[in-house]
Amino acid sequence: MDEKAASRNDYKGLYREINGRVAQFLNSYHNDELLLQDAVYELKKINDYVRAIEKEMQGLELKNSQANNLDNTIFEQQFERLERIRLDLIKYNCEVESLLPYRSNGSTSAASSNNANFIHELISLNKLQLIRMGFFFMLPFIIGVMVAILFLGLMLRFAWGG
Repeated sequence: MDEKAASRNDYKGLYREINGRVAQFLNSYHNDELLLQDAVYELKKINDYVRAIEKEMQGLELKNSQANNLDNTIFEQQFERLERIRLDLIKYNCEVESLLPYRSNGSTSAASSNNANFIHELISLNKLQLIRMGFFFMLPFIIGVMVAILFLGLMLRFAWGG
């Protein structure tokens, strides 16, 4: 009789444990399902945006004869629009990678994905943009060196009684 009571208690304990796991799984499954539905909705929105960009790109294509005859202001406007489209595509790509982490080129770390995006972004810049970036990143350093040289010169002048 003692063995039957022990086995019934084991049965009840196992039943409660499994029932708790099933409830936990169903709750987790429901939350995951809601997250995936949101992700699908976001992916559809991104797909619509990219399709609109594709249509806009067809209107921005220039033939060689058009490029030579185009007014500078219109050309600059189209160039700026292409730049905005490029930045939008980078933004949408990052959003897709955040929604689908397995799609980050086989790497599981977010840091390597961000490094890949940074390298891709850096490669896509032209020489003039790189020169501007270099100048503006180095400008504080250049100003700091000039101030230090001026300060050092003044100190030497006062120290030697000039």
